Amino acid sequence: MNIDSNVNPDDGFSLLKRILEALPDGVFTLNHELTITYVNPAFCQLMGFESAELIGHEITEYLGDLSILSACHEEVFATGSCRDQETTFRRKDGSLVSISKNVQMLTDENGESLIIVSVRDLTQVHELNKQLAKSAEQLEQYNQNLSDRVLQRTQRLNEQMAFLSSYKKALDASSLVSICNPDQQMTQVNEALCQRSGYTAAELVGQDCSYLWTEEYKALLPAVLDCVLNGDVWKGQVSAKSKQGEVFYIEACIVPIIDEAGLVRELVNISYDITPLIKSRESMLHRLHHDALTELPNRTRLLSDTEESVNPKWIALFNIDSFNEINAFYGVEVADKLLQAIAVRLSQLIIELPAQIYKLPVDEYALVIHKNWEQKEFEQFIHSLIEQVSEQGVLVEDANINVTMTAGLASSDKIDELAKDVVIAADMALKMAKKRQKPFIFYDPQMNIKQGYEQNLNWIQRLRSAMDDDRLVPFYQPIVNTQTLKVERYECLVRIIENDGSVISPFHFLEVAKKLKLYPSLTKRMIEKSFAKFANQPFHFSINLSIEDIVDPAMSAWLLKKVQACEFSERVIFEIVESEGIQNYDVVNRFIQEVKRYGVQIAIDDFGAGYSNFAYIMRLDVDFIKIDGSIIRDIHQNRSSQVITETILDFAKKLNIQTVAEFVADEAVYDYVKNLQVDCLQGYLFGEPRSELLPDDHQVSA
Repeated sequence: MNIDSNVNPDDGFSLLKRILEALPDGVFTLNHELTITYVNPAFCQLMGFESAELIGHEITEYLGDLSILSACHEEVFATGSCRDQETTFRRKDGSLVSISKNVQMLTDENGESLIIVSVRDLTQVHELNKQLAKSAEQLEQYNQNLSDRVLQRTQRLNEQMAFLSSYKKALDASSLVSICNPDQQMTQVNEALCQRSGYTAAELVGQDCSYLWTEEYKALLPAVLDCVLNGDVWKGQVSAKSKQGEVFYIEACIVPIIDEAGLVRELVNISYDITPLIKSRESMLHRLHHDALTELPNRTRLLSDTEESVNPKWIALFNIDSFNEINAFYGVEVADKLLQAIAVRLSQLIIELPAQIYKLPVDEYALVIHKNWEQKEFEQFIHSLIEQVSEQGVLVEDANINVTMTAGLASSDKIDELAKDVVIAADMALKMAKKRQKPFIFYDPQMNIKQGYEQNLNWIQRLRSAMDDDRLVPFYQPIVNTQTLKVERYECLVRIIENDGSVISPFHFLEVAKKLKLYPSLTKRMIEKSFAKFANQPFHFSINLSIEDIVDPAMSAWLLKKVQACEFSERVIFEIVESEGIQNYDVVNRFIQEVKRYGVQIAIDDFGAGYSNFAYIMRLDVDFIKIDGSIIRDIHQNRSSQVITETILDFAKKLNIQTVAEFVADEAVYDYVKNLQVDCLQGYLFGEPRSELLPDDHQVSA
């Protein structure tokens, strides 16, 4: 390339400065003391500083990682450059930005060393979803500047050619560059393109500009040429093929170089290799739609397939019975291999059908069949399939594991709603089959399963709304002394106050709260409000705690902290409510002993029913036993209830434990229990749960 020796160096430097200041990549220069002597606007923008705040300062002030400075310094002084080094810079706001830098050392006419550094922000590379858009924007900005540089370099640059050459090296290190003439033939290619394609420069020069493109994208060439030969920039993603036949992907930006007459003189193609990004995206898409363990299509793919297909389909959802026990007994590794083996067996059993097996989360599979069957035929097939899976054990690592399955069945032509609802229907049928212990159940709209789910959703919304609006409140039911009928304490019971003023009992929402993990928040609110209510009252008061509250480390720690800070903890009673029995007595006993240090008393609620038994009393240090209402409500006419109550009272008296009879709702029950050795009574006869307490001197008349 001929260089005009008559070009004024000052003009060249001014031009170079304008070019650098228009570049999208950050550029700065350092002297031999590593002091910044020049920064372009892009670098200022990257760092968040004004140029005056950077020039004159050592670059070490802005390095986020000083450990690689020495290695870069040695490489620059040894070879004259340092390429593609990743590091971090500290911006003005203190944040760190990851960059890729190319360093080139030059020597001016006076023998002084000048270090030129170009940097590129790698944030977009690290953010896969944003990389392509940002790369396109950078390409557009860069190519516009590059076209100006190419048009002017033969006219205005002379003394600065060495500097521009070093910058070109930095570009070549990260870009695939080719230049074509107006006849669409390549006239120049850079080394990076040769290395990526496997061709030499001699093999590429003279070839058509789309020589490397795959046949699929060569069809785009007429439209691309129509764009660039009219003076516009073309950007797009294409696939190319190397000399060895490997397909790779590039993000291309073709910039027309236009002379003063408005004619296109050259076409500059600057591309980035985005093959890793494309492969990563393909891998992510595969993982999104396939189960990692079995490589079967997953639930996401199942829902997508059922929505897209309009053909009638039969769907079966399978669940492995007692899989948790298998997993616990044999271990996770064997359980995973079992899931793989069952996936293979199911696939083999449907190989001759127009069907597809899907792997759903944990231990479930789905089978979709496109076949003109009657319901009876489909049920017979599923019954046979379940038997074939179950009739012989699954051999996994010398363990022959017996496997049984439960299924939920549905058909799209029997559901009058959206096609995807067939999956929901099959899932409902599966849950019903598990509940009824049937091998399978075919979904029937008459089951009203969906209505039950909708009712649950309704309670979820009502519970969340009540908590958000602070309409979840305690009600207080009096507990009276059997002999004096004077109110001695209250039990705090949770209620929801609806917007219309109606009161909702926990029967409707307590299980929903537990399933939604809202139960701890509900308990905390009850304790906060109850403590506030009784802070200045003379009464003892009890609050229900579940075993889950006690064994949960975070919740038990919160309860203990609350008791420690309470100035009236000797009036607090914790009622332990348990529906499934106590599994860890050590944890429960430890909690009881901790709170008792502050005067808190312990009661066992609903004693005599369910899992509550004398073992509780023998193993726990309790102060009260509340005899369950199911025993008390008919004690005046039920001999069994009378015997059970007398046994409980005798047992409690010998252990010096106080007793409370619940559900004393009428005079007949009261007339019987008042003659027993029960200490206190509770029930509607003495007062329903209310939002306010009875007067201090109130005495119930029975």
